[in-house]
Amino acid sequence: VYDEAGIKEKFKNEKFIKQLTFTKNYLYKLINKSLISFHGSNSIDFKLNEIINKCKILFKKALYRQFFQNIKLGKKTAFEYERFHHYLQFLELEKVLIIKKIIPDSSDTKIFASEAVI
Repeated sequence: VYDEAGIKEKFKNEKFIKQLTFTKNYLYKLINKSLISFHGSNSIDFKLNEIINKCKILFKKALYRQFFQNIKLGKKTAFEYERFHHYLQFLELEKVLIIKKIIPDSSDTKIFASEAVI
C-alpha cells in the first residue's frame, strides 16, 4: 500500500523529498517507458518504427550509407511481414535521397513503380 506520509517521514532528510511530486512523475514516466520498450521489442511494428526513427536520425547526421542500408532492411522486413504502410514510409524516405541526388545510380521510375505496386 502506498503511504505518502510514511515516505515523507522516512526520507525527510533526503533532497528528493522536497520535490516528491516531480520525483513520482519522473519515476512513473520511466516505468512506462521501460514497459513499452520491454513489451514492444517483440512487436514487428515497434521494430519497424524504430528503424524509421533511426533512418531519420542518420539522414539528419548526413550518414547516407547507413541511412540507405537501414532503408533496405526496413523495406525488406516490412514487405516480409506485409506491413505495407511501413513499406511506403521507407519508400518516402528513399525518395528524399533521390530528390537530393544523393544516390546517383538509382532511377526515379524504379521507386515510383515500387510504390505503385504497394
